[in-house]
Amino acid sequence: MLTVPLIRTLFPSRVLLVGLVLIATVGFSSKAIFIKLIYAQGVSLEATMLYRVLMALPFYFLILMIQLRREVQRVSISMTEYFRMGVVGIMGYYFASFFDLKGLETVSVNLERMILYLYPSFIFLSSVFLGKKRISWVSTFSLVLAYVGIAVTFLSDAQGSGRYSIMGVAFVVLSAVCFAVYVMGSEKHVIRVGSIRYTCYAMTGASVAIVVHFITIHGAVLPVITDHAMTLIFGMAILSTVMPSLLFSLGVKHLGALDVSVVGMIGPVAAVIMSSVFLGEAFTVYHLVGLFLVLAGAGGLAFIPKKA
Repeated sequence: MLTVPLIRTLFPSRVLLVGLVLIATVGFSSKAIFIKLIYAQGVSLEATMLYRVLMALPFYFLILMIQLRREVQRVSISMTEYFRMGVVGIMGYYFASFFDLKGLETVSVNLERMILYLYPSFIFLSSVFLGKKRISWVSTFSLVLAYVGIAVTFLSDAQGSGRYSIMGVAFVVLSAVCFAVYVMGSEKHVIRVGSIRYTCYAMTGASVAIVVHFITIHGAVLPVITDHAMTLIFGMAILSTVMPSLLFSLGVKHLGALDVSVVGMIGPVAAVIMSSVFLGEAFTVYHLVGLFLVLAGAGGLAFIPKKA
């Protein structure tokens, strides 16, 4: 079982920590592939979210119990802190997931991943608003590059379905904003209570919100889905939820939110490869140009000095 002491023993260097974040990034990127395959089975958005958390939550509880038993000096947590961690978890694993899944109903995986990777720009703009960073010509140029990249990809994908694509893009942008809030809100919690405990608490808060959402709309009756769809959702729960969420929080704790966002640049590239292999999505020169611009813009923002 992955615990912080075990990780430190097996992966003591920064390079190997970066490797774990890369694995997490690929895992998160595979979520969109799973979603498209699950939608093809006729499963609704709400049912997908519900079964995902129902399958993932037992693993989080098991990991949390093992972690708590191994801790010699346990950090005390107030009810206010539990509430705050739950709220941050709801932003990252409920709102961000809901808007992302909603957007994937109408946009391609390639475009969805590129839009989601704008979250470093939202982190940067929030830092500017809070007075932690200043707008410079480098940051302005980087922002322009990233957003032009999205525009190029969108114009390529939107032919023949403009209105629906615009709605899909809007939902994915909201998802990226929520994820940026989650990343910024996670940093202090993972440092104080530990990456594993924090991730388990955050996911529990999000799971409660997802269950309430489903019951409010559909009632307390589990939807009937095919065995193949159930297998796909289980794969998504493990490979795209439990594993990457724990590794991502570990990365935020030891590398920091900004460095993790830099490592996450592999996300859109991984999504492009997987969408072509598993979904047969086209990858045109417009996608290549858009991908390059988004990565260049996000990378430019991430490498700006903290005092810049």
